[in-house]
Amino acid sequence: MILLGMDNRVELLERNLPGATLGSFYLRNTQFDRDIYEALVKQQEYNYIRFLKEPDIIIDAGANIGLASVLYAIQFPSAKIYAIEPAPDNFELLQLNVEKYPNIHPINCAIMDSDGKGTLVDYTGSTLGYQVEISKKQGTVQCYSLDTICKKFGIDHINLLKMDVEGAEASIFKTDNRWITNVDVLIVELHERYVKGCNNVVFSAVRNSFDIEWIGGENFYFAHLDYALPRVPDVYKCIDPMPLPIEKSWEYRDHYDALYATICKTKDDEISGLQALNNDLIQIRDSLELENKLLVETREAKDLSLKEQDTEIIKLRNAVSEKELIIEQLVSVRDEKDSELEKRDQALKKFQEVVAEKDRLIEQLITVRDEKDSELEKRDQALKTLQEGNIKKKNYRRNSLFIKRKK
Repeated sequence: MILLGMDNRVELLERNLPGATLGSFYLRNTQFDRDIYEALVKQQEYNYIRFLKEPDIIIDAGANIGLASVLYAIQFPSAKIYAIEPAPDNFELLQLNVEKYPNIHPINCAIMDSDGKGTLVDYTGSTLGYQVEISKKQGTVQCYSLDTICKKFGIDHINLLKMDVEGAEASIFKTDNRWITNVDVLIVELHERYVKGCNNVVFSAVRNSFDIEWIGGENFYFAHLDYALPRVPDVYKCIDPMPLPIEKSWEYRDHYDALYATICKTKDDEISGLQALNNDLIQIRDSLELENKLLVETREAKDLSLKEQDTEIIKLRNAVSEKELIIEQLVSVRDEKDSELEKRDQALKKFQEVVAEKDRLIEQLITVRDEKDSELEKRDQALKTLQEGNIKKKNYRRNSLFIKRKK
C-alpha cells in the first residue's frame, strides 16, 4: 500500500495486531517502524504491568505512529485515550491507524514544560528520536504543558500516563510537577543519553508520589499499589522464551546509576575538552563581536558623516535649484527686455528713417528756398535795375523839362 499526502510516497506494511477486530495496523517499510513493532508487539515492551483496575483516562505522550495507543485501545476499549505526537510525518500515519478507534483522540502537539512554539529537531536520523526545542524564535510545532492539555480536554485525573518524549521529560518534571499527584500509573522512558541529569530529575520528582517502582524493558514504571503491580510479559513465559531485557527492581537503581556514571565520566572528559574548545570559540566570538561593534560604530559614524554631507548636498542642490530658478526668471526678463529693445530699435530705426526722410525733404526745401532766394535776388536786382532805369528816365525827363522851360 502507498500512503499519499506526505512529503514523499511511502510504502506501508499491513499488520494484524493481537486481539484487534477493527482492521489492520500500518507501519512504514523502514527499520525504525519495524523496530517499534518488534518492541511493542513481539517483545511486549509495555506489558511489564498488571492493572488491578481498568484505566478510564490514558495519555500517550510521544505516540509516534500510534501503536501503543491502539494496543491500549484493544486492551481497554472503554478508556478514553489521548495520542499526542508533534512530528507531522508520524502524526499523519498515526491518524490513519487510529481512525477506526473512536476512543482514541489524536493531538498534533508536543508535551513540554510550558506553552509556546517549538522547532522539531532530529538528532538521531530516525522517526523515533524527534526532539522539540522551544526558543525565542517562533517555531512551527505547537507545544503545551500537561496542565494545559488537561485543562483543554477537561481531564481531572490521569489513570495511565505513558511518556516517551526524547529528553523533554527533564524539563517537564523539573518545573511545575503538581500534576504527578493526579496520576495513578506512570510509564516513562528516560533519555539520559540526550539530557545529562535527566534520570535524577525524574527520580527526585516522583520519589514520594508512588508506592512501587520497577524497570521493564527500556521503561521505568511507577504505580500505586491499589492500581497496578509489576509482572513479566507473557512472551517470556512461553516454552522457548526470548532473551529477557533489563528488568530490575527499584533497589538496584543506585548500582545502575554507578554503571552509568562510568560512561558519563568519559563523556565528561569529552565535554570538558569541548567546553575548553567552546571557551576558545567564545573568546573568538567575543573578539569578533567587539570588532564587529567597532566596525558598526565606525560605519554608523561614517553613515552619520555621509548623512550630514548628504544634507549639505541637498541644501546646495536646493540653493542651486533656487538660483537656477532665479536665472530662468532673469533670462525670461532679459528675453522680454531684449524683445522690447528690439521693438524699440525697430521703432528707432523707423524714426531715424522718418528723420532722414524729413532731413532729405528739408534739404530739398532748402535747395528750393535757395533757388527761390536766388531767383528773388535776381528779381530784386532786376527790379532795382529797373527802378534805377526808371529813376534815370524820370530824371532825364525832369531834366529835359527843366531845360525846355529855361529855353
